[in-house]
Amino acid sequence: MIGDKEGYEKEKGEYKTNSDSPNESDRGQFDPRYHVNYQEFRDDIVFQGISSDFCVCMLDIVNSTAITSSLAQEDKIRKFYSLFVNSVSPVISHFGGRILKTGGDSIIYYFPNSAEIERIEGFKNVLKCGISLLDLRGTINSLYQKEGIQSIGYRISADYGRLELAESRFSRDQDFFGPTMNLCAKINNKALPNSMVIGGDLHQVIKKLHSLEKEFQFEEISEFSIGLKQRYPIYLVVPLDLDRRKNYPELKEIILRQHNIRRQNEHAMERTRLSQELPSRLGPETDNSIRGNIMLVDDQPDMLFTYRSFLQGLGFKVQSFTDPTVALRQFAKEESTKYDLVIMDIRMPQLNGLQLYQRLRAINSAVRILFVTALDAAEELISLLPDVAANQVIMKPVSRDRFLNYVDLAVREKG
Repeated sequence: MIGDKEGYEKEKGEYKTNSDSPNESDRGQFDPRYHVNYQEFRDDIVFQGISSDFCVCMLDIVNSTAITSSLAQEDKIRKFYSLFVNSVSPVISHFGGRILKTGGDSIIYYFPNSAEIERIEGFKNVLKCGISLLDLRGTINSLYQKEGIQSIGYRISADYGRLELAESRFSRDQDFFGPTMNLCAKINNKALPNSMVIGGDLHQVIKKLHSLEKEFQFEEISEFSIGLKQRYPIYLVVPLDLDRRKNYPELKEIILRQHNIRRQNEHAMERTRLSQELPSRLGPETDNSIRGNIMLVDDQPDMLFTYRSFLQGLGFKVQSFTDPTVALRQFAKEESTKYDLVIMDIRMPQLNGLQLYQRLRAINSAVRILFVTALDAAEELISLLPDVAANQVIMKPVSRDRFLNYVDLAVREKG
């Protein structure tokens, strides 16, 4: 390894004793600051005694504080951070990297397949991942522009060395510690915006893998002092295979596709939120016009009476059934487009709501359906029926306004 990393860590004061701790003369005297229930004591960080050499990387947004301070709306600030993490994470995963931690405007990740120094593919993926992230900045910034947020630039640093595995009681995930992690963060500031740098230890490994010289060039641009007059060189990574890269079209497609899926989910959640929070947009009809035809299915007559009174008071024509099998036969006899909406319970005898849903959809795949249930199983229901959205499940007890908002939203979407 280049330099004295251990000396660097000691110089930083990581091995200093705590001057606030009680000294020998204080022993035997009770001090509430240091009173510990040793039966409940648990270390915040526990090292596993496992260490290995890995490539670790840091991706950091340039001038993120200035950008976020210019965003007046909180949802824009949240979007700024989520777009960054959600856009770069699939690229990192594509090349075999794993994210260790995020700091909002920065991400630290490592490559498990770089543990064996003889495996050239692992080190090639480190470099290809970094260069692809730089190439895909235009795609990521196109998403920022759609949200009305200033474009971003970022720096990438990578290094190689020993990492110590530890577990934290604050997180279910494992974490790594060691001088390599610290140096990777330090050299990141030496990189120009929208560039990638590597530390001297990683450069030494790559020099031995001669085939990488055909794809990348390394220029020493700076150095970092790690104490005891030791210099630690920093290298700029310059890709040479410009024709082969072609801006990574498959990665661009992944980023855009996953972004579109997230947008659809966000819109569905927003519609659900509005339907729960806003007062009913439906007002009483001033004429005798019919808003639409609705089928109600619930084995409890009192619930049918309540829902029917809500709907009929606003001009809907309602057919109600306490027996789901009778409702199914009636639905099959009618024209496929007769019912604008079917509202049903889930827990019913003979034919439950899930079974009835599947049979109605087999007759008319376009039928709009709302579930009303006392079961706390909305997420499970959505997972069992992928084409059911969160705004198609109404949890009991439900107020008149909230019930009618769900109905209004469903009828409008059908229209």
